[in-house]
This record gives sequence, C-alpha cells and structure tokens, in this order.
Amino acid sequence: MHALDTLENTVSSAHANATRLEGEALPYALDAGAALREILDRKLIGHGQKRAFYERTCGSKQTASIYIELAEHRAFIAEANVQRVGRLSIREALKLIRQTEGAKKKKKPDPMGITMTSMKDEQLTEALTALGFDRFNKVMPRAWVPQLERRLADQILSRLQQKGVPAHQIRKVHLRLVGGKDQHASH
Repeated sequence: MHALDTLENTVSSAHANATRLEGEALPYALDAGAALREILDRKLIGHGQKRAFYERTCGSKQTASIYIELAEHRAFIAEANVQRVGRLSIREALKLIRQTEGAKKKKKPDPMGITMTSMKDEQLTEALTALGFDRFNKVMPRAWVPQLERRLADQILSRLQQKGVPAHQIRKVHLRLVGGKDQHASH
C-alpha cells in the first residue's frame, strides 16, 4: 500500500473515532494530527490538494488544522497532564495550549512568529500597525496596486456624485492614487 494511502486511512479512521467518542477523542485527534503532519512534512499532497484532502479525511480544513495543532503540542499535553491525556477533551487541550502560548507571547504580535493567515483580525491589525504604513506600502505586492487604485477611485467618484458634481465633469477626472504621486488630469 502507498504511504499516502496508509496515512490517509490513519487520518480517516482516527477522525471517525474522534467524532464518535467525543469524551475520549483526544488520543485519536493526536493520531490524526501526527499522520497529517507526516503527510505535510513528506509533501505527499500538493498545496492545491490540501483542502479537498482535509475535507475528505477530516470533514473540514479547520478540523484538520486543530488536529495538526494538537499533534504539534503532543509532548506538552502529555507533560502538562500526564494522568489525564485520555480524559482531556479536544477543547480542553486546545485551551491549555493557547493559555500557555498566550502567557508566553508579547503584547504585540510578532508577524514572523506565526503565519499571517492564522492570525485573528485584531492580531493582524496590530502587526500591520507595528509594521507602519510606509513599510507596508514598500513591501505590498505590486499586483495589489491596480485593485487599490480602483477602490480609491470608486470612493472618490462616489463622493463627487454625492456632492452633486455633474456626470460630464466626473468622466473627465483621471485618478492615479497608489504607488506614485496623486495625479488629477482633465481629458
């Protein structure tokens, strides 16, 4: 049997047991997470295949992420609660991990310490604020410039309409706002 097939069966079986045995689910969630981690480490599935794989084996990407997080903290969970690992719920284990991590973290998030996609909106806002607008503007993907220009132009044109500027004058306005100097030119 292929390594991926074996690990996929491990994940699916462990997820089924974790779902079925709610109060005793943690050991199964840890096994599913370990198998998922191995799949990722060995690059047995491509980036574009992850979501479908997670949904097929764990029901959702979020559940797969939880299993992986638990597996990455398996030693901590065992050390923190040696006697109760089999009795801890998944929710209790996650709470234990996050409380401990929260106590270790600084007040301001370190955007290099965690992936931006895993940050909550408030954390991402804090990280971007700490980065500063000029630095953000410098490192912002250039592909975003046209999108930002369109959004800003739409807002400005909408405000001109609200102020009663005639449509024939609005059509003459040319806006270039992002990635360079503001330019307003009439055609």
